[in-house]
Amino acid sequence: MKLHLYEDALSAYQTARNLTPDCLLWYYKTAEMLNKLNRYDDALQEIETAISMNPNEFYLYDCLAATLHGLNRKEEAILAAKKALALFTSNQKD
Repeated sequence: MKLHLYEDALSAYQTARNLTPDCLLWYYKTAEMLNKLNRYDDALQEIETAISMNPNEFYLYDCLAATLHGLNRKEEAILAAKKALALFTSNQKD
């Protein structure tokens, strides 16, 4: 049942992304749904696009870490998680 909901959400996010391709939120949300569907290679493309649009958002690196972990790229996942934490910490100081 959840799988069907994830697929429906993925379709909605992809439609939104196609309508407003300059909105990084849709790339991020698409990556999240692809991760839930264990489609990590596809998720990686989406989250890398989002990061290229704004490399200063901690939650994008959190998603990247989850994606890399799913791809068994553990060292890179750790680096992405550290980057997320560093960005989150610096945002808390502002």
